[in-house]
Amino acid sequence: MWRYVEHLAYCREVLELEDGFRLSLGDDDVIVMCHEKTPTETLEKWLGEILRVEGAAVRPDLLSRTTNSVVHIGVIDQSTQITWLYIEDPAPPIKPLPKPNPVVEFKNVVVEHVAPTFIAVDGQRVSTAMAAHISAGSIIDLRAERSLVDGQLDSIWISRIGSIRPVVPPTKTVQQIIDEKFINQRVSIKGTVEHCFVTESTLELSLKSDGKSVLVRMPVPEKRQQIDQLSRQSVARVTGLVYAIKPAAINPVELNVSDIDDVVVAEFPLQLQPNQVRWTAVGVAAAILMLLSWYWVLKRQVQKKTRELNSSTSRIAAASEAVRDGMLIFDADACVRLASDKIGEALGVEITQGTSQAKACAIIQNVLRDGQEFTMMWMESFADPDAIVEREFALKSRGNVAIYSAPIFDRQQRFDGRIWTFEDITQRKKLEAETLQSRKLSAVGRLAGGVAHDFNNLLQVIGTNLSLIQRDSTSQKTSSQFQPLEEVSAAVNRGAELTKQLLTFARTSNVKCKPTNINDLLERTGAILNRTLGEHIRLSLALSPTIPPAEIDAGQLEQTVINMCLNSRDAIGRQNGSIQILTRHDAQPQAKSMVVIEIRDDGCGMPADIAEKVFEPFFTTKDLDEGSGLGLATSRGAIEQMGGHIECSSIPDEGTVFRIHLPCSTRPISETGLKESSDLSPKRRPLDVLLVDDNAAIRCAVEALLLTLGHQAETAENGREALRMLDDRAYDVVLLDLSMPDMSGWQVLQAIRETHPNQKVVVCSGYSSEADQMMSGNINPDAYLDKPFPLEALDEALCRVT
Repeated sequence: MWRYVEHLAYCREVLELEDGFRLSLGDDDVIVMCHEKTPTETLEKWLGEILRVEGAAVRPDLLSRTTNSVVHIGVIDQSTQITWLYIEDPAPPIKPLPKPNPVVEFKNVVVEHVAPTFIAVDGQRVSTAMAAHISAGSIIDLRAERSLVDGQLDSIWISRIGSIRPVVPPTKTVQQIIDEKFINQRVSIKGTVEHCFVTESTLELSLKSDGKSVLVRMPVPEKRQQIDQLSRQSVARVTGLVYAIKPAAINPVELNVSDIDDVVVAEFPLQLQPNQVRWTAVGVAAAILMLLSWYWVLKRQVQKKTRELNSSTSRIAAASEAVRDGMLIFDADACVRLASDKIGEALGVEITQGTSQAKACAIIQNVLRDGQEFTMMWMESFADPDAIVEREFALKSRGNVAIYSAPIFDRQQRFDGRIWTFEDITQRKKLEAETLQSRKLSAVGRLAGGVAHDFNNLLQVIGTNLSLIQRDSTSQKTSSQFQPLEEVSAAVNRGAELTKQLLTFARTSNVKCKPTNINDLLERTGAILNRTLGEHIRLSLALSPTIPPAEIDAGQLEQTVINMCLNSRDAIGRQNGSIQILTRHDAQPQAKSMVVIEIRDDGCGMPADIAEKVFEPFFTTKDLDEGSGLGLATSRGAIEQMGGHIECSSIPDEGTVFRIHLPCSTRPISETGLKESSDLSPKRRPLDVLLVDDNAAIRCAVEALLLTLGHQAETAENGREALRMLDDRAYDVVLLDLSMPDMSGWQVLQAIRETHPNQKVVVCSGYSSEADQMMSGNINPDAYLDKPFPLEALDEALCRVT
C-alpha cells in the first residue's frame, strides 16, 4: 500500500534517464523515482549531499530497517517546483562520508551483463543499486568509485541510456576461459548438466564441459517447468558472466546468469523403461509400414504427374510451333524452359533452352535499335512478378517487332515463370502507314475538290468576260495593245490547268480512257521532250514493238511522262546525262496483263527515306519558287484512275527509275481523230436557253456569251425557280449547274426528266466527280461542260444537242 512519507539521507548514486532519474539514498537501499526531466547540473549538485525526500512510498515499514530490501519513493506533486526533494542544510549527515575514493569514468559502454546487485561493463563488475532499471545491451555513461581497500567499483552516476544493442557473447571452452583469464565478461559454454540445486532465491547448476566442471548461479525462475527441463545428462548452452576463475578448485569457472532464458537445453537424455521399449518398437514398425505404403502411393503419383508434365510440355511445344510468333518461356529461376524456332524468324537470333535471362536479354538487345529501353523493360518485368508489358521496337535490320510478356502462375497462384512473345509486325506497320497515307490523301482530295469547284467558278467569270472583251477589241486594237489580254487569258488557262491537277491528284477529275498505242504516244512525247530537256541531256527510246494497246487517257499519260522526265532533268543538273524511256509487256499467268513504261536517268539519285515520300502531296526537294510538290502526286492520281500504278526506285549517285504499270486494253484502237474545228460553228437558228446557276456573276457572264452567239437567254438562280419557268413555257436547251444549294442540279435533272422528258439539258460543273456520279446513273444529261469553258466549247455543246 502506498503512503506519504518523509526521509532524510545522503545521495549515494544517480541514474539519469531520458524521462527522469533514479536516486539511491543511504545504506537503506531507498530508491527515489521521478518521471520529470531534471537538469544534469541539479543532479550533480545532489550527489553526496544530505537530501530530505517527501513522497509516496511502498513498504514504508522498511524505512527503519537496515536490510538489503528496497523502498521506492515516488513523486506526488510535479505541477509545482520540486519542494519534495531538497538539500538539508545545515543538517548533520546521517552517516559520516567516507574518504573520497578515486572516480573511474566509462563513456558509451555497453552493459554486457546485469545481476541483482551489479552490472558488467568493459570486462569489469560495478556494484549498483540501479541494476533492476538497466537492461543488458544498453549503452550508458558511467562514473564509479574504486575502493581503496579491495579495488571494487561502486557506481555513483549512470546516464545516457541509449538503444539496446544485441550482445553476442563468444563461445569459449573452460580451458580457454582459464588460459585467457576471461573474468567479468559474458561467454557461452555448452556442456552436460550433472547436478541442479535449488535454494530459496538461487538456482545452481553443475555443468560438465570438456571434462571440467562449471558452477552456474542464477535467480530461481518463477515457473517450475523451466527447472524441470534441466534434468540430469541433458545438454545445455549457458550464457553468462564469468564471475570467478579458480584453476585449482573442483569448479574452476563460476558463471553468473541473469535469467533462466540464458540457459538453452539442446538435447534431452533418452530414458526408456522396458515397457516403453516394446511400445517404441511397435511404433517404429508401424511407422516403417506406413512409410512404405506412402512410398508406393507417392511413387505412383509421381509417375502420373511426370506423364502429365511430359504431355503438357509436348502440347506447349506444339502450340509454340503452331503460333506464328516467336516464344520464350522462362521458369521461376529465370532460365529458358522453352524456346520456339520462330525466334529466329522474328529477330534473326538463336536462343536455346537453359539460357539465363541475362544472356537472353543481351542477345535480343543487340538486334534492336533502342536496346537500352528494351533492357529497362526486361529488368522491370522480371523485378515485378505481376507485371504485364507490351511494346514495339525497331530492328537494326529493316523491320519492326512487337514484344509482349506476361507472368505464369501455377494452380496455387504462385509465380512459376514468365512468357515472352515476339511478333514480326513489319508488314502490319507498312499497311498502317499506307492506310494513314490513304486517309491523308482522301482528306486533301476532299479539300482539293471543294477548292476546285469555287476556283473554277471564278475562272469561268474571268474567262467569259475576257473572251467578250477580246471579241469586241479584235478589230480595234493592235497586236501590242492586245497582248495584255492574251496574258490574262494565258493566266486563266494556267489556273484551269492547276485546278485540273488538283482534281487529278484528288482522284476526282474526269479521266477519259480509251485504247491507245503507247509507242506512238511516247514517240510524239519524245519529240516534245527533245526541244525541252536541253542539249546536255541525251533522250533515247527503247520501245517494244509487241506491246498491246493500253486503256489510258492519252493527255494525262503524256503529261505524266513529261513531268517525270523534267524531274530527271533537274536531278541530272547542268552536267551531261541521259534519260531512257523503255516499254515492255508484263503478262503474268495469275495477274492482270499490264504495259510497263520505265523512265531511267543517271542523275544524283535519292536516299531511301526521300524516295518513299516523292508521291506525297506538296513534298518537294526544290526551292519554294521552283516547284509546288504536286507534280508526282498528280501523276500518281492520274495513273491510278486509269487502273494502273507507279513505282520508284533510286540509288544515291547512280540514278532513279520510275515504272508506270498500265492495264492492257481488249478493245481495238479507234481511228477517228480529233476534229479540227474553226472558231465557231456555222450560223444556226437562234435558241431559247434557260440558264440555271446560283452564282449571279456566272449567270451574267454566260448570258452575255449566249447573246454573243445569237441566242436568247433567261436565267434562274435555283432549281425550283427553273422548274416553275419550264412549266410556264418551253425552252430549246436548259444549261444547268450541278452544285447548287437547296435543290442540287442532279435533283433538278431528275425532275425535268419526269415532267419534260424531251427537254434538252446541258450540265456544267467545276467539280468533275459530280458529273461522273451523274453519268453512272440511269438519268443522263444530253451534254456536259467542264468549268471554265470557253465560247467555242459552249457553242459546240449547243450545236451537238439541237
